[in-house]
Amino acid sequence: MKTRRIIAVLAAFVMAAAFAGCGAKDKEDNDKTGSSSVAEQSKKSDSSTAESTEDQSVNPDDEGKESVESDSEDSGNGNITAEGFVYREDNDGGRIVQGDLKDGVFDGRLLTFNVNSDVWTLEDEDAALVTTAYLRSNDNSSAVSVIADKIDTTKQTVPTLDEAHDINIKDLEAMGCKDIENKDIEIDGEKGYLTNATTDLGDGIIFRFTFVECFHGDLHLVMNLNGIGDGFEAASEDFIKMAESVKFTD
Repeated sequence: MKTRRIIAVLAAFVMAAAFAGCGAKDKEDNDKTGSSSVAEQSKKSDSSTAESTEDQSVNPDDEGKESVESDSEDSGNGNITAEGFVYREDNDGGRIVQGDLKDGVFDGRLLTFNVNSDVWTLEDEDAALVTTAYLRSNDNSSAVSVIADKIDTTKQTVPTLDEAHDINIKDLEAMGCKDIENKDIEIDGEKGYLTNATTDLGDGIIFRFTFVECFHGDLHLVMNLNGIGDGFEAASEDFIKMAESVKFTD
């Protein structure tokens, strides 16, 4: 299973938030990091903890199906498969669905979801950790990472939702997260989980995140909200609306 990639993203965000908190208390430290925002610091943390993911052509024999490399304007510098979805491959071999944001709708061909431009800005996909979408709140208090992984069933058996979720929860506990709460939800008719958790970064700084997770066939979707400060509450309300707007299109 490749679900630990989700926790790798969270770990990078925790490190970023720690830098942000130190920067708020010490201007010199803040000058060294260059920014105190969670979103911007997470990208720097990502770059230091993972290898760069250059675009790769797909070997038809490896994929078990015909595929061709598409142009960057249509594919987001990814690879397009015979099924029509576009993806980038991460360091674990996951096929992370790519898409485009237009008129308030992010379209990943296999799924869509709404993005409120009054709250979120879509960041460039230059982070070392490959995501379907990376969104920064316009007040810099929070960030959302979306990872839709189209599992290659010629190489891997699709795990159950509970198997994937249990791995994520154990890794959260290993990170020192407290007050982990799980709730059963539905995402476009699919069974899912909504998880809230916190971790204490010290100096009174509490890092908070919420993620939703589900499977749609062999598509594993995780949408993660993370942040610190009062702005997290407002961002959380809009994040839930974003998750509720998910529609699977295949």
